[in-house]
Amino acid sequence: MMMRPVAPLTAFIDDSSSSEDDQILLLAGYAQTAQVWAAFSDDWDKVLREKPVIRYCHMTEAESLKGEFLGWDGEQRNRKLAALAHVIVEHDPWSIECFVSRKKYEEILEPVIAYDLRGPYFPCFYGTIVSLVRYHAQTGITLPTDFVFDEQGKIGAEAVLWYEVIKGLQKPEVRSLMGGTPLFRDDKKVLPLQAADMIAWHLRRRRESRNAGEYREVMEILSPLTRVEVEITESILRKEAEQMAALPFQHLTKGKGGSIKRFMVAGKLPAMVAVVCKNKQCGKTFDVMQQYLAATGRATCTFCGQKSTYIPGWVRLIRWIRGTFGTEKQQ
Repeated sequence: MMMRPVAPLTAFIDDSSSSEDDQILLLAGYAQTAQVWAAFSDDWDKVLREKPVIRYCHMTEAESLKGEFLGWDGEQRNRKLAALAHVIVEHDPWSIECFVSRKKYEEILEPVIAYDLRGPYFPCFYGTIVSLVRYHAQTGITLPTDFVFDEQGKIGAEAVLWYEVIKGLQKPEVRSLMGGTPLFRDDKKVLPLQAADMIAWHLRRRRESRNAGEYREVMEILSPLTRVEVEITESILRKEAEQMAALPFQHLTKGKGGSIKRFMVAGKLPAMVAVVCKNKQCGKTFDVMQQYLAATGRATCTFCGQKSTYIPGWVRLIRWIRGTFGTEKQQ
């Protein structure tokens, strides 16, 4: 049974992917208190410095006997990995994994997904975060968790942009357990991320049919630790694809022109305003981004597709103020 922590929590998450089989993308890692992570880092570093010495542990280098493991034999590598795995177990973190078949994602969801939400990393990123904090809520943990991911460049930056939006959609008891905006760090420098790399790599291999029956000592060592498993299944992908395809004028969300990132402020969705379609055969009320409407005065009805001019009184007033006292008068 996992003991309830009494200090702030941090989860370190790394990713592992393959172009074989179903082309699995898997995110996984460990959560523990900041104090435990500090002690873990000291012990992990000691094992790294034991002869033969390595500066960091990365599983792709260990498996191929390249990089830090260049010149090693398989037995030396296995002993080092086993020693590092024992360090993880000694500090008793609990783990989370979330995975999806990139092949199925590209076949089912990619053709209809909105531009801002594209790519399999996005659902795995938030699947990892939300599933772990929901688990914490279910087990009585009342402390928020901060998340640190391995560096992802543009993909990570675009995913984290939606953090406050996703956080705001959760139930209060879950939202309160989601910490600050996730960070991205170099797994060669942040030692708990190396532990995340180790478990992510092994779990991804275990999910692949080509590795069926494969024995890995590291997995045997790590197996007693608590783990939360989340799969974004084919049925989930199909349900999400159906919901996305059913949105009125879903095609308008495709491509860079369909992005709303430029209208987001501090990670929050843009303010919306309701307008009534001017098409007499339609006449339905729909929402449009307030900033876009103020800038253009035009909007496309999400029901009939007619584009009309909508300039409410408040928009006219703003334009008059800008024209009289602002930059528009000076141009």
